[in-house]
Amino acid sequence: GTAGAGSSAARDLYEKAIAIARQQPMENQSRWFPIYWGWWLTGSDFRTMHERALEVQTMLSVVDDPEISLQVNHSIWAIAFNLGRHAEAQAAVRAGLDSYDESAARTNRALFGGHDAKVCGLGQLALSLWLTGDIAGSDATLSEMISFADRISHIPSKAHALDTEAVSAFYRNDHNGLSRVAARMAELSGLHDLPSLFGLSQLFGGWVQTHGGDCAAGNARFQEGLSLLQQLGAVSDLPIYLYMHATMLGMMQDYAAAIAVVDSAIENANETGHCYWLAELHRCRAVLNRRNGGAEAAISADLLAALRIAQSQGAVTLQERARQTAREFGIVLEL
Repeated sequence: GTAGAGSSAARDLYEKAIAIARQQPMENQSRWFPIYWGWWLTGSDFRTMHERALEVQTMLSVVDDPEISLQVNHSIWAIAFNLGRHAEAQAAVRAGLDSYDESAARTNRALFGGHDAKVCGLGQLALSLWLTGDIAGSDATLSEMISFADRISHIPSKAHALDTEAVSAFYRNDHNGLSRVAARMAELSGLHDLPSLFGLSQLFGGWVQTHGGDCAAGNARFQEGLSLLQQLGAVSDLPIYLYMHATMLGMMQDYAAAIAVVDSAIENANETGHCYWLAELHRCRAVLNRRNGGAEAAISADLLAALRIAQSQGAVTLQERARQTAREFGIVLEL
């Protein structure tokens, strides 16, 4: 059919299928696992998907199948990370990769996420380790992911790894590194007709170009990339894309538009549970309001929210960013 995974038709279909799967004998449950995966994937928001992932883990806990253990943990680490539940995400990666089998992965990559679970897990772990303050661990894990993705030569997994490399460079404000990743994205997308990867190359390339001083052209390139991702239904990391958009508008001194974008981003994160970058969105709004001559009380409130959210998530690196901005602004944060 033509309905996407997030459509109401797909959700209805999986609700019916999961009711049938639950009635099957326990010894047959492994055969029905793709239905459980689809039911998880069609959750209406991140919190629902998290609840479903944990429910599937409980339901299938007595099934002795390494691949099911891997993929259940795959579903948990992906959603726990997006919710900002880093300890849970990191534990799921480690537990899942203990069950990874490379020969089984050759078949199952297409069934579960379209990419290799080990590439995904190492990448998610690298990003989470950076956010929680283990920079050396993050660097080592990212290197392991890159080497493994290169070795298995699975193109969708290579694209997935490049996305992780780009996000990692974005976190670190490594514009030179991100420029190189964006160029590699464009090259791979051209060789293998991967329009979503080209969209990412334009989005991240535009961010770099803006920081190089060419704001108008960089913003246009970024918008081209984001529009393409939206058309393809491939917007996977909306909080950072909106953060980038708001920041670039601020660099062009269009503060009203920038603040409207970050307002929308904060509202969306709170509604959907996509909260791992929420602390940075609050800090971004504080910076924009300061530059626009906003009220000190609102600026302080956003920085305090950023610090509290980062602390609740164990996001040590983002806590320090909030504190550093507060110091620069001469604001004392009292929890």
